[in-house]
Amino acid sequence: MLKRNCYKIIKPFTFFLLCLCTNLQAQVQIKGKLLNFNNRTALFDFSEVGELRLPNNEREIIPNKNGNFTLTFSLKQPNYFRLGRNVLYLSPNDKLLVEIDYNAPEKSEFSGTSAEENNYLKNTPSPKSGSYLNGGLNMDRDIDKTIANILQLAGQRKVRLDRLNTVSKEFITLEKARIDIDVLNNCKYLAGHYKMKFQVKEEDMGKINAKTDSLRSVYFTKCLPYADNALMLKLETFRKNSYGLVEDYNQTNHEIEKIKDWQYAYGLFYKINSTIDKTALFQIRLEIGKIKSIYYKKAISETLALKSKYWDGDIAIDFTADDSNGKKVKLSSFKGKIIFIDLWATWCGPCLEEMPYFDRLRNKYEANSDIVFISLCVNDNIGGWKKNLKSRKAEGIQLFASQPEMVDYKILSLPRSIIIDKNFKIVKLYGPDPSNPGIPVFLEELIKRQVF
Repeated sequence: MLKRNCYKIIKPFTFFLLCLCTNLQAQVQIKGKLLNFNNRTALFDFSEVGELRLPNNEREIIPNKNGNFTLTFSLKQPNYFRLGRNVLYLSPNDKLLVEIDYNAPEKSEFSGTSAEENNYLKNTPSPKSGSYLNGGLNMDRDIDKTIANILQLAGQRKVRLDRLNTVSKEFITLEKARIDIDVLNNCKYLAGHYKMKFQVKEEDMGKINAKTDSLRSVYFTKCLPYADNALMLKLETFRKNSYGLVEDYNQTNHEIEKIKDWQYAYGLFYKINSTIDKTALFQIRLEIGKIKSIYYKKAISETLALKSKYWDGDIAIDFTADDSNGKKVKLSSFKGKIIFIDLWATWCGPCLEEMPYFDRLRNKYEANSDIVFISLCVNDNIGGWKKNLKSRKAEGIQLFASQPEMVDYKILSLPRSIIIDKNFKIVKLYGPDPSNPGIPVFLEELIKRQVF
């Protein structure tokens, strides 16, 4: 009798464990073709947890010479990812066939499970380019026409979303919110874009500011209820605008606390990655204990561990980059010289502003065989890089490295420099920009040091 009763207890529990294990081991398979991508790329976690982690090679993709690839990985729950310039939405057990063009994300094609979601998402606006503003391309000199265009684009997305038939309720909820929050996000960039694109003087910004404030007021009120739903953290555009929404929300509840928990964790992430003194990182360990979510806490702990692992004084980690002719160049091939690396990308405005200063530095030490200057393009597209080099008639050592190749260097923001001494030791992992007037004195001291 005892055995029989135990069996009745154990059997349901065993079944529960089997179901749990099956769910935890659910796989996603993406296969297809990548066009105009680098020879190595990765599928990046685009969720609120992914934003708390440093870039890694967890879902690395190495397409063959024809651009074909297959990637299989475990997934516990639906999530947003980024591949090239496309935002993807994937669920456990998905099998997705893709053809993605880095240069034309809107022309990408999807079939298989989650195809409807991803065909819809291929036109997702980027919050960093001002959402519907598209970096200023969708703006008119007349502010009224610009606002009308913004609202028209938002309306068109709503129509396309309403036509979806096979997607989940969660996806619909998230994407409806994205439409509204993207309009609110436009208001953060409108004034700045007008000043830059149309060279509008401050004294002439009255009407533009008034129209922008009016639009923001309407959509801030419309988006305020999203601050009461922590699910919205899955959306990058919500995360970027959550601070103002949560601050103005009049209630405190479990959902609000979840969002504030992420905000606190993201604050630590920023703090970790802006710290240039390694000893200061150890003090941050105590602050991690205040994070409530085990997922956020784990992500921040991993970030802190990785950031603490590699620092000034350590031997440089070797990597391989491409020159403009496709030749592979190892960092270690410059060993025995002082190596000044200027990190940049074609889409990074401040990087391009630093280039004349970098060129002057290189020219200043052109006759000195003890030092080498490397212009290294990262987090970019190799085709766009080559086009940029040609248009600028760039000189000197020009190299390109993919994100997976540079993962140890934790490149999250640009511009940035890396300085390595003659012993192949890191002098400055987060070095000064080329425009820094103190660089020549610093380099002269390095040149005088003996190799040991």
